[in-house]
Amino acid sequence: MESDILEWAVNRGLELGANEIELYYTDGSTISLGLIMASMPNISKSQEEGVGIRVVVDKRIGFSYTTKLTKESLEEAIKDAISSAKASKPIEKWVSLPEPGNYPSVEGVFDESLVDLSESHLIEIVNELLAKISEAEKRAIPIQIEAGAGAGKKIVINSNGVNTEDKGTFNYLVLVAMGVEGNVRTPMLFDFSVSRTKGLNIEETVNSVAEQVRITLKSASGETEKSTVIFHPYALQGILEYTLINALNGDSLMNNRTPFRDKLNEEVASDSITIIDDGTLKGGFATSRSDDEGVPTQRKTLIDKGVLRGFYHNNYTGKALGEKSTGNGIRGSSTAMSSPPYATLPEPKTTNFIIESGDASLQEMITEINKGYLLLGVQGAHSSNPESGEFSVAASPLWKIENGEIVGSVRGAMVSGNIYNLLKNVLFVSKEQKTIFNMYLPYIAFRDVNIITK
Repeated sequence: MESDILEWAVNRGLELGANEIELYYTDGSTISLGLIMASMPNISKSQEEGVGIRVVVDKRIGFSYTTKLTKESLEEAIKDAISSAKASKPIEKWVSLPEPGNYPSVEGVFDESLVDLSESHLIEIVNELLAKISEAEKRAIPIQIEAGAGAGKKIVINSNGVNTEDKGTFNYLVLVAMGVEGNVRTPMLFDFSVSRTKGLNIEETVNSVAEQVRITLKSASGETEKSTVIFHPYALQGILEYTLINALNGDSLMNNRTPFRDKLNEEVASDSITIIDDGTLKGGFATSRSDDEGVPTQRKTLIDKGVLRGFYHNNYTGKALGEKSTGNGIRGSSTAMSSPPYATLPEPKTTNFIIESGDASLQEMITEINKGYLLLGVQGAHSSNPESGEFSVAASPLWKIENGEIVGSVRGAMVSGNIYNLLKNVLFVSKEQKTIFNMYLPYIAFRDVNIITK
């Protein structure tokens, strides 16, 4: 059993001179099948196992990792981590590694049928997507179609008594297409579906991309002006990831890099905005019993009807600020070229980030707008300023709304503003929510958004 050798390693680390030691073990497998521009399918499989080792020596932190679960390899990595700690500067605000807690029961995160998913099942999904998008919209040219699945488990053990294990699965599909009619070509248009259990929304994904193609092929004129803009969840995600989410991070609070410092229990958004981070959400993409430091996950309200109620913390930022971890110590990154989680240290990151739904349907929101826009996606959001909230992005695409109807797509438009100001200037929040991996977002209509056209 992995736990037995990990427990041995904890004791061995203390014998070798660590004041505290933590081991983070993961073992996971993934399979994906991709089709690009009707080429031959590309099948990719991976199996990855490793242990990240964090030690504390006189408030100095050391880290190492190994991909071999043997006593010899673990001992060598422990020695490397201790050497790293002794060569590091003390972290004066360091308190201790986490202690055990009351771990929640979580549901909808493991499906046995996804553990050894066959290539033939993925081929069926890809072929169905290919056939259905051609049926739904003849002008849609498939650019990329992909389906995949994965399964894995993690174990966190430390010298303070933490010993917790999680297992989970996921599967997904992606459809990317371009609309072509004569000399008119749309930008890349896409949608996807993801779930922790078997069963993906093929029809919904196809219909979404087909509708995007139909509307985006229609040309509409835009003006440089301040206007009401409905942000699609994809556009919202792109901007929030580089602004608001950073502003609610315990590390930003600790280092005075958030505009929300000293604003606890003050109004920072419209009363129609409630934001929750919930690591226990049923079937949530980031749901687990514990975070990657072995702290129990929890549901916590960050903004309640516009009022700031808290920040999310990992073990270090929580204790350094005289509070506790909120179960948001997360390893790894969402970027494709990132290191595996066991090769990284835990940072404060969101689990399942939720903006609660509102009362109006998307269609009702559109109907109520005499003149405005619907922003589907953005490019360049990474250049946004998390402290000021300023953003300036290329619209990809931007649909024009006239007299309560979408009339077409405005080409070459830019959208800019200040997300913190816009969050106080909300017109509508939709009933519908879109799952974007670990983010659950509605459509939100903001007043006075800057539109820049050619």
